[in-house]
Amino acid sequence: MTTPLPQQLVLTSRRLLVAIAAVSFLGILDTSYLVAKHFIGGPVKCVLVQGCDTVTSSVYSSILGVPVALLGLIYYLVFFFIAFWAIDRESSQIKKLLLFLAIIGVLFSSWFLYVQAFILSAYCTYCLVSALTSILNLIFSGSLLVNKN
Repeated sequence: MTTPLPQQLVLTSRRLLVAIAAVSFLGILDTSYLVAKHFIGGPVKCVLVQGCDTVTSSVYSSILGVPVALLGLIYYLVFFFIAFWAIDRESSQIKKLLLFLAIIGVLFSSWFLYVQAFILSAYCTYCLVSALTSILNLIFSGSLLVNKN
């Protein structure tokens, strides 16, 4: 027989939504830096990897003239506000919407990781952080949908 987890360790829907909001806030900070650098100019400071300027100035850094970082910022803002708004509401539709958005985010991140690795042969720290936040949001959103607490 298994011992139940202490209540403070149980992943409730509320805790998962707070985690999604927190991860999305990290995404907002991450993409805000890239958006600011895009419009203000100047080099993008790379940490741990090399190639941030290569990635952020490539033809892949915009879609129809809109910077990918700006699209990412909008994505994380929407994700953050939906998760924050949903904290005190119980709705399977909101949970499904968050999962759908998370899947879209991971698909885009996967494409951009592919571009960095196999087309540009350069990596951007901030793009890698964004991919990680997308993956975490997918994990938390999927957990939210199956969570019974």
